[in-house]
Amino acid sequence: MEHLNVLLIEDDEDDFVIIRDLLSEIRSCSYHLEWVSKRDNALDALKSSVHDICLLDYRLGETNGLEILEDAMAAGCELPIILLTGYGDYEVDVRATRSGAADFLPKDQMTSHVLERAVRHALEHKQARDALKKERDRFMNILESMHDPVYIIDWDYTLRYINPVGTRLFGPQSAARCYEYFHGRRDPCPWCKNSRVMRGEPVRWEWTTADGRTYDVFDTPLLNSDGTIHKLGILHDISEYKRVSEALYKSEEKYRMLVENAASIIMTMDSRGAITFCNEFGQRFFGLTEAEMLGRSPVGMIVPDRPESRSDLAFMIQDIVMHPERYECNESEITLRSGRTAWIAWTNKVIQDDRERLTGILSIGYDITERKLAEKTLRESERQLRFLSSKLLTAQEEERKRIARELHDSIGSSLSAIKFSLEQVLERLDEPEAVRKSVEALIGAAANAIEESRRIMTDLRPSILDDLGIVVTIGWFCRRCRSIYSDILITEDISVDEADIPEHLKIVIFRIIQEAMNNMAKYSKAGEVRLSLGMNEERIELTVADNGRGFDLHECLSREGTRKGLGITSMKERTELSGGTFSIETGIGRGTLIRACWPSRIPCA
Repeated sequence: MEHLNVLLIEDDEDDFVIIRDLLSEIRSCSYHLEWVSKRDNALDALKSSVHDICLLDYRLGETNGLEILEDAMAAGCELPIILLTGYGDYEVDVRATRSGAADFLPKDQMTSHVLERAVRHALEHKQARDALKKERDRFMNILESMHDPVYIIDWDYTLRYINPVGTRLFGPQSAARCYEYFHGRRDPCPWCKNSRVMRGEPVRWEWTTADGRTYDVFDTPLLNSDGTIHKLGILHDISEYKRVSEALYKSEEKYRMLVENAASIIMTMDSRGAITFCNEFGQRFFGLTEAEMLGRSPVGMIVPDRPESRSDLAFMIQDIVMHPERYECNESEITLRSGRTAWIAWTNKVIQDDRERLTGILSIGYDITERKLAEKTLRESERQLRFLSSKLLTAQEEERKRIARELHDSIGSSLSAIKFSLEQVLERLDEPEAVRKSVEALIGAAANAIEESRRIMTDLRPSILDDLGIVVTIGWFCRRCRSIYSDILITEDISVDEADIPEHLKIVIFRIIQEAMNNMAKYSKAGEVRLSLGMNEERIELTVADNGRGFDLHECLSREGTRKGLGITSMKERTELSGGTFSIETGIGRGTLIRACWPSRIPCA
């Protein structure tokens, strides 16, 4: 059962007894009644905050109960007060209600039931009033704590409220009207939205102040408990946003001009590989309009429609996020609308969102068709140069072969005949000793001439190579070197048959051996030289190695340009012109290894 503390302010003891008895008859609640009979004690009792409700007599001797009621309300008393009077009076009722009384109850109509209902209604009214106050305080706390200026305006432009943020920005609330406070005007603003809001319409608009600040203004109807409407407004400062937006627009405009006027293709694709942008230069270059390109894949439109083209594009879209370095630069062949083929060098960059997910690809392309044509022309020129160089070497060898044959057939034969004739004359002469000596001198000269002609023929082209082949020639050459360089141990390992070596390679192999052996004998200070010619995994492989002092390869190649080298360039060019590969391994104090390799079925140059 609920228990209530009741304060009774009454100067008549009989009335006190009556009210006490009436309260005791109420069964729904128990009451503790405190009686105050004097005005001086009344206000103190009302301020004590220990009571739940107050019953106040209208007549307290010379004092009017309404005066105590008004003084209590002015002192901030929140206790519900029921005004009691000996007779009904409409004017007193109205004044009591306006002064803050919870109810007005004539004593001649008072029963326990009427009193219980009046107390209950007063307490319910207080609870409703407390709840309303709580909501109002909560609402005001929200407004007070907001970071944006908030104001409340009446239908007649009266500024009812502005929160602390607003007063800090616009000053103390000195003016009564909003147009005076915010705009310094004497009459309503032509752009004012007040009438629309009062009709129940929310309005959003922008306002720029005299000092250049821009606010996003949101005005909305605020329905009061009495049914009237106020305007609740919120000002959100968007000055920085406007400044950034304007700067961004100018920046975008600048970069748009750069992109559109760039002398290169600038294109973007989405995560599916569809074109989302292509600048004017690219459109002119491809011979396509923007409408023809947007939303379509480049494959089949500018890149030839081949299966590998589609798979390459799809793989790039998947792989470029993980390995962007693989696609920073690439080249592709494209087909223009005119049917002409062009080459483009692309630079590709990933476009990602704030979660690092692929949203697109930015590609910048440069026309390298002329460079590609120049490279092709250069490659063709190099091929022709190699072909001509090969032909030149072949012609040189043919010329040497011809000279050797002429020396053999003419000079050699003639000198042999001289020698033979002189020998016969010498056998038949019975002349003096002087003649004999002269003839002997002629024989020696003829023999020397024959030997010299043989040496020249061998240097030009050893006839043994044409007569007996490369295998026998290598053996003959090694024996000759051993006889000349008796202090060097020269060994050869020939593990190929004559038929394994193509005819045009035989002279190449011999010249490389000849150059290598001469260099090793002259410069290496080697005690041992090993020569090998064999087959290694379908390749013909020639190696010449020594255990000499070696040399600085870089320095040697530098000397080759001054014609003071070791013939390395000559050996390398002979090898490569004949379709092979050449390498040399050396170092100071490490000896030297020369290796030349050719495919076993290399075509004849």
